Amino acid sequence: KMEQAFKSFVPPTFSISLFHLISSTPKKEAPAGVQLNNDPPKIFVGYRPSILLSVNGEPSLSVVPNTNLQFVANTQWPLFLDESASTYYLAVGQQWLTASKLDGQWSATKKLPPEMSKVPQDKQWSGLKKIIPPPANTKDPTPDVFYSDKPAEIILFEGQPAYTQIPDTQLQYATNTNSVVFVYKPTQQFYYLTSGRWFSAADLQGPWSYA
Repeated sequence: KMEQAFKSFVPPTFSISLFHLISSTPKKEAPAGVQLNNDPPKIFVGYRPSILLSVNGEPSLSVVPNTNLQFVANTQWPLFLDESASTYYLAVGQQWLTASKLDGQWSATKKLPPEMSKVPQDKQWSGLKKIIPPPANTKDPTPDVFYSDKPAEIILFEGQPAYTQIPDTQLQYATNTNSVVFVYKPTQQFYYLTSGRWFSAADLQGPWSYA
């Protein structure tokens, strides 16, 4: 009888606004705020074809199977070391670059160590088969190499920077780069957006600071 009486007062279905449902739901403790690191990365600026050779800390070397060669494991680039000649080899597009040290002067080369012919036998490096040995001719320009073992970014212009005025503002933006670069004309201050953070500098060569 009690159940029948209860059913007579309570309809089989009822509606409640989402707002009231949410407001009556017990709230969890808000998560503690995360302290973001807004230290500026190393910001390189290039005015011709260039690459950023980024290594995560000190180079971590691993042996290429069945060779006396090593590769740098903590970079996204195909980067090899011939320790017997103290020479690094870097694959960029259809060409190879070489240098005696990572932060040194890189130059194009058509000559690889003989054991490099074994590298594509490893599944990890099978994609390099088409450029081992190096192609006789390539139309790719030899890029400049900016090396960093810390977090870094590169602003790459096609020639000297070119800017366009934004109507009804005192801002200009760079038109010959894929990077987001603005100039505030009254102060000639540069503003650069990368990874969701703004950095500013009085000169493109830095120093940069979090904005």
